[in-house]
Amino acid sequence: VLTLYRYFIELVKNKILIVHEFRMLPKIAIPIQSVTYEHLKEFSTFEAFERNPHLYLYSLKEIRPKSYEKIREYFSRLVKSSVRNINSVDFDVKITILSRESESIGSNIMEYIIRKLEAKDNYTVEADILIKLDGNILPIESCASLFTEAVYLASVLSIESGYVIIIDEPEIHLHPSTQLVFLSMVKESVEQNNNQFVMITHSPYMLIINRSLDITRFYMVDGVTRHIRLCDISKESLKYLKEKFGL
Repeated sequence: VLTLYRYFIELVKNKILIVHEFRMLPKIAIPIQSVTYEHLKEFSTFEAFERNPHLYLYSLKEIRPKSYEKIREYFSRLVKSSVRNINSVDFDVKITILSRESESIGSNIMEYIIRKLEAKDNYTVEADILIKLDGNILPIESCASLFTEAVYLASVLSIESGYVIIIDEPEIHLHPSTQLVFLSMVKESVEQNNNQFVMITHSPYMLIINRSLDITRFYMVDGVTRHIRLCDISKESLKYLKEKFGL
């Protein structure tokens, strides 16, 4: 017999996303037969992102281009808020054909490509995320952690269909000014996509006093976890927080 709690979890589990601290996973090569519309749909759900972020983004590019462009917009805003003195920053996803190590391409590249197209089962493909920074193009694996975090958070912010999104410490690798930009994007996602966000943070920059109704502090007393909403804290304590952290 299901308890009320377990029954509730069963009802909403398909609409809850728990976003863990993320590090870009190694690229995963797939058979060329998988690069079809029907197969790409399987990679275009956010649940597939952590398994293969490169292919997830490529799938959005091909199947849901509006979502893909929104991710690129969010990515650019996040990076520009942290990296000064840059004119343009963007990313794109490209597909690369991989050959077997034992196979020789030979001198005639066109003949090699034709052979590949005629024998689809003999090769695989992988997706590459390429960062474009002021005219320079680099694979994301060669860039600072900010770029990986920005791609990840931009993808989370672009999720559609009214999810409850739980994020643990989204401020990691983000400059304080970028954290504030991220919060403004969270508000956009709530309003545009009807999403709800639950965020666990240790950063004072993520605490906006004028939105204190949404903030709860958890703390431990004598081994027991307690909590208090900031709206229930005295005016004197709120004044101290504003003076202490400049919020």
